[in-house]
Amino acid sequence: VGTVANVIEAHLPEELRNKVISAAPYKTGFEAAAIDDVESMGEMCLKDGVVYIRSTDEASPDFFKTRKGDAFLSSGAILVPNEAKAAYNALLRRRHNPDGLSFVRVVNDLFTTVKGPFLFAGEMQFAKCDVTCIARPPIHGDRLPDHIDRYYWQPGAVMHGVRAYIVGAVAREAGDDDPPLESEVFHKVFYKPVHPETSAEAQVHGEVSRKLHCHAHVVTCTG
Repeated sequence: VGTVANVIEAHLPEELRNKVISAAPYKTGFEAAAIDDVESMGEMCLKDGVVYIRSTDEASPDFFKTRKGDAFLSSGAILVPNEAKAAYNALLRRRHNPDGLSFVRVVNDLFTTVKGPFLFAGEMQFAKCDVTCIARPPIHGDRLPDHIDRYYWQPGAVMHGVRAYIVGAVAREAGDDDPPLESEVFHKVFYKPVHPETSAEAQVHGEVSRKLHCHAHVVTCTG
């Protein structure tokens, strides 16, 4: 649905403004979405037909809270249909890595195996999870790279010993000689880091940007 460029450029195409998308046909997905009003559009994760968003509508009592629903509006999202089959299954066992692995290491190890752009999804146990997200809807033309303080004016969070569902995509930056599909995937999913320099995502970009780009969202698990 749409592209990440719409989110970065804070552009909401008219054809998407009132397009309600059912979450039921999808097993996973991520990027930007709102449940009932585009003015609340924020970070989004989708898991097993349920969409989770962090509301950005300051006039709502749900502002900066995580909401969930079975349908959503979006200016840009990557969605994986229920019938899609995983090409690889990764299982990280504590006995093989007693001290844990950095997220950067996980991303690089996966890319070394897949050897191409890929989407990943699943649950991870984080010893430390440093997260940040936008707090204003990227729909009014104020480009994220030019207004970082405006979008990231709410503090991030550092969580310890948390289990989270993570969905994201990894690829090398598209070059002039890349196949059309790979270039299209990169254009639709990735962007240069625009996050606060202290955020975990900025640190990941800093460590792997010369090799890979990773764009991922998380939602904490309960039960």
